[in-house]
Amino acid sequence: MKTGTLPTGNPRINRVKGFTLLELLVVLAILGIFLGIFSLGTGSILSRGDLRLATRQILSQVASVRGKAAGTRSEQLLIFNIDENRLERNIRKKKLEFGSSGDGKETVLRLPREVDLVDVRIERRGKYQEGEVAVHFFPNGCLERTLIHLKNNKDETYTIEINPLTGQATLYESYIDQEEEM
Repeated sequence: MKTGTLPTGNPRINRVKGFTLLELLVVLAILGIFLGIFSLGTGSILSRGDLRLATRQILSQVASVRGKAAGTRSEQLLIFNIDENRLERNIRKKKLEFGSSGDGKETVLRLPREVDLVDVRIERRGKYQEGEVAVHFFPNGCLERTLIHLKNNKDETYTIEINPLTGQATLYESYIDQEEEM
């Protein structure tokens, strides 16, 4: 005869561990409330983030085209298509001319849906609010002094000013029109 211990306690108690449906619903309701409160507070931050993202993308393209112009010792164009909200690069091999458009363009950046290209002001040529405008990058690494204005769906506006000698950009969190300086 074997001797041993017998289980004690009520054998009817279910020993399966887990959560009840009610507990899961309460946790999901609490998480839903927190996410709702969080999204209300961050809505404007996220929309500004698209404006900042567009700014970083434009500055990246400016640096890229400037570097290509200096590296290849050939004039390059970065074309701002204001109507279609995108940037294009002229990839023709022959000498580029002012105001060129048509063949040989490659889209390099489409701005986020929430961000609009308002206008581009180029020194000695004025302000462009529609169509295409080409910013010239010269073989010595210089470019035309340029102001780029962006606006998001919350009517927040950024101005990007690009220094013609260094290619460095200054960002203003408002619409700056330095017509008198240009």
